[in-house]
Amino acid sequence: MHFGAVELATEIATELGPSSGQPVVIESLPAVLAAHTGMGVLAVSVAPLDPQPAADSLEPAGP
Repeated sequence: MHFGAVELATEIATELGPSSGQPVVIESLPAVLAAHTGMGVLAVSVAPLDPQPAADSLEPAGP
């Protein structure tokens, strides 16, 4: 994500592309968040495309 830094965001996405099995998505930061960060902010988020629950979270809760 970026706010006012699309060129740098594109450069970073291009560099990360070969390491990713999926396309690297570039999004603009919403104005309400950008108001707290300012122009030129960049953020990179990495997460599984299809996260699986932890094995211990599959146990029934309580008696």
